[in-house]
Amino acid sequence: MDTFTGLKVKELAWFENPRERTLKNGKPRVHRARWLPEREVDLVYLYSDYYIDAREPASAQTDFFTVTRMDAWGVSTWFMCTPEAAEKLIAMDYDNLAVKETTIVG
Repeated sequence: MDTFTGLKVKELAWFENPRERTLKNGKPRVHRARWLPEREVDLVYLYSDYYIDAREPASAQTDFFTVTRMDAWGVSTWFMCTPEAAEKLIAMDYDNLAVKETTIVG
């Protein structure tokens, strides 16, 4: 947190994944879920309390911000960061963190 502005970090306590043994429809899972990691990992929840409206964007005054858009289908939300923050995250080389560049249109 000392490296970035506007970043909130919270460690999650995870005891058992209910999807590990059960499908979305409630039936028992026959095979191990492909998306489960091979080994245990620490879970960290990253979030920002700086919100930007995608329809009326303002320049971000922080490294991390949340972009929201309300449309006919509901609310869409993206957790985003500045290009400089993305470079720092990539340099930190976390195992289970994907940083992708995207443009929100509309």
